Amino acid sequence: NCWDNAPQESFFGHMKDELDLNLNKCQSFTKLQKEIDDYMDYYNNHRYQWTLNKMTPSQYREKINSENIEYIKGENHNRFSPVC
Repeated sequence: NCWDNAPQESFFGHMKDELDLNLNKCQSFTKLQKEIDDYMDYYNNHRYQWTLNKMTPSQYREKINSENIEYIKGENHNRFSPVC
């Protein structure tokens, strides 16, 4: 369901749990922004997700994109329709 916001809620829940102490120590908006940017990089590129077959979100996205490209190349284009 493309209107489901559970992934965003999960991300912010993990971020709050994992960064709670670091965010309270930030003395400026710039430092706060850097902490959040660093966490987003970690979450997307280094933190493995059980629900994504133990891949990072970036790895999973690459896998899905490569499978879709192979599907489009090998099948009838009229049968392919994205879920959202």
